[in-house]
Amino acid sequence: MRALGGPRNAARAAVTGIPWGARLANFLAGAEANGLETTLASLNLPSLAADGIEPVMIALAELLAPPGAEREDAITRDAVLETLRDWEEMYQDDPDLGLGNADTARELLTNYLTNYILEKASQELGDCLERRATNAADIHAHYQEFKDNLQSFIALDLSALDFQTINWQQAQGTDFIRQQLETAYRLMEDQE
Repeated sequence: MRALGGPRNAARAAVTGIPWGARLANFLAGAEANGLETTLASLNLPSLAADGIEPVMIALAELLAPPGAEREDAITRDAVLETLRDWEEMYQDDPDLGLGNADTARELLTNYLTNYILEKASQELGDCLERRATNAADIHAHYQEFKDNLQSFIALDLSALDFQTINWQQAQGTDFIRQQLETAYRLMEDQE
């Protein structure tokens, strides 16, 4: 965590991670409230029913996390792409991609935040795990344990929120995301 300037500074440095996460959460809340097809149409994105899942996911990636020139842009885009891939895999047979279930949006935001944190801090986390592990299997086990714990903390905090009433692109939503990042970075700091 020292390389990232500590938990608070690492979270503040998430110049695209926070707003792009807020975009994702805002999209998910809209799709959950209004239906996926309606939300896609309102954003001039391809229709899941007419165009299929691949064009929808590609268009969502471009909307939520456009390519950028900075390392932070690439980290955030990778986290969004990984989240969209997971979403597609989990719900490819569901016509609403799982958004008929109130927990899906929370699950996807949890996955995004976890993916972002792991991407952002991969070098620091890798160094920390190598110091604690004796072999590759130990490193993998410690990594999986950290990831599972991180997802549990984020999911617990999200479960206390009314996903629909938060304006994710305003202070309440972005502050929540920033706080999740700080908490995750403190967890990493505790591992050092």
